[in-house]
Amino acid sequence: MPTNRTRRARRKRELPVSPEAYAIMSEQQLPDDHNPFEALDYEYPSCKQKLCRTEWEKVKEMILDNWIKLKPGTRPKYWWVFDAPEAERKRLGGAGETLPSLCHEGNLRANRGLPSAWWFRDSFDPSDPPIFESQATYLARHDLFLPGEMDRLNNDAFSPERLKPTR
Repeated sequence: MPTNRTRRARRKRELPVSPEAYAIMSEQQLPDDHNPFEALDYEYPSCKQKLCRTEWEKVKEMILDNWIKLKPGTRPKYWWVFDAPEAERKRLGGAGETLPSLCHEGNLRANRGLPSAWWFRDSFDPSDPPIFESQATYLARHDLFLPGEMDRLNNDAFSPERLKPTR
């Protein structure tokens, strides 16, 4: 049955932050026409904490909603930098020591709750790598799952994470 409705093009939703900031905070590819200098401001949030925290607060809900739909049981880098209740996930075992010389304001720089700098040369044993709780285990321990998020996970999401040395 024909109608008299006219199709209207939807307007693109305006972001409260720059496209560069949004892409980096949501871990998406930068736009082709991105400003590399602006992108650099957001690539390392610990360098420009005030700016990055302010911009993150503007889009945090939007990014987390989308992130959790695609990757339940995990969180993006910016969440780990600004919202995680503890900087690091629990270490469960394995050999290896972190590099204290890379400390920043008393905390080792962490990547998604994992220390990012290790003494692998003398203390790393490939048969016994450092092992940490998974992101899902961390979120459960801190009661940070959003409604329905935990139901979408499989048992592998709670498996401990083994680190591999990078050279």
